Amino acid sequence: MRASFRLKLMLSYLCLVLLMGAIIYAYLNNALERYVLAEIRNNLISETKLAALMADKSGENLHRDAPAIAATVGKEIKARVTIISSDGQVVGDSEVSPVQLKDLENHLYRPEVQASLKDGTGTAIRYSSTLQMPMLYVARPLALKNGETATLRLALPLAQLQKARSHMHLMLGIALFLAVLAALFFSYVMSNITSRSLRTISAIAARIGKGEYGLRVPRESSDEVGELAVVMNDMSERIEAQLSSILAERNRLDTILRGMGEGLMVTDAQGIITLVNPAFRKVFSVDEDVEGRPLIEVSRQPALHAAYRKIMADGIERQEEMSLNGEKDGNILTHWVPLIDGNRLTGVVAVFHDISDLKRLAATRRDFVANVSHELRTPVSVIQGYAETLLAGALESDPDRARRFIQVIHNHAERLSAYRRPVDPVRA
Repeated sequence: MRASFRLKLMLSYLCLVLLMGAIIYAYLNNALERYVLAEIRNNLISETKLAALMADKSGENLHRDAPAIAATVGKEIKARVTIISSDGQVVGDSEVSPVQLKDLENHLYRPEVQASLKDGTGTAIRYSSTLQMPMLYVARPLALKNGETATLRLALPLAQLQKARSHMHLMLGIALFLAVLAALFFSYVMSNITSRSLRTISAIAARIGKGEYGLRVPRESSDEVGELAVVMNDMSERIEAQLSSILAERNRLDTILRGMGEGLMVTDAQGIITLVNPAFRKVFSVDEDVEGRPLIEVSRQPALHAAYRKIMADGIERQEEMSLNGEKDGNILTHWVPLIDGNRLTGVVAVFHDISDLKRLAATRRDFVANVSHELRTPVSVIQGYAETLLAGALESDPDRARRFIQVIHNHAERLSAYRRPVDPVRA
């Protein structure tokens, strides 16, 4: 199924919106996640400072008061509180009972503890082997009233971050879905507006292609679509003018072909007849349409096919006379001209002159001249013979005989005079 221009335009708009939405989604997802994590970390750092102040005021003995301080501060801050001695031993934890503290690992070399000892505040995100979950840790040095030093660490499960991330993904997904719906609606509207002119041009072009050359495309804008309408109108006008010229030339050619007394035939290189005139049909006694048919199907005259094969073989213009056999005998004078395009023979043009009447007239003239010559030969011979006899002396020696000779000469002269009257009009 062929996709329409409007559908392609809608899909391009939709793909653009989806691409922009994906980029914005990826950016906001990463940026918001970093922002939320930074906010949680900053809040936890502030809470760590507050917890350190509370522990400073409440603690007098580290090992004795640390569990109570951790529990109290953790309850108030809603976070896990761990107090680590200077040697790394955990002396208080809001999530671990005092009895189990001795089972915990040494925390001296934990990243957040080392960072707090070095910079004053240390943070880390890592998996807690104690609670079996990812945690955000913030540590800060702690000094009690008795001069003991320790490290106060607050830990917050990242489940809140995961919850915030899921909520953020949901909101971004809903926003992207609504953006896609809006893009579908606006892309449909915009593609409909944009493609309306193109649909109009396409419909008018289709009607022009079917022969309605008087149609013109309305120009509704000055952009590329408007320029296309101008080009289409100009092309339509040129096509209409060229077709009018071609039809006029064709009518003149048809008139000339119909008025020709000679038969005309045009074939292609495969021997398929492409054009004949009425005189050709008359010469070869053809009644049906022959255009588009092989020459061998139209006429069975051997001389015609022999002449066609010769011209196709050597490609040289020639004239020759051929005799027709069949229902209509006759003599035809043919003029063959090859159609050559470059070095390639593309067809043949043949002109056929029916010289049957000329042949019959020539034969009649020859017979007439022979008959007249035969009829004239006897009177002339008689006149010549008798005239020679009279000139030899018969006129004086035998007057009676001479009179008979003169009478014979007169009779044959009258006979010649009778022949002369029908001969003169024939000569004329």
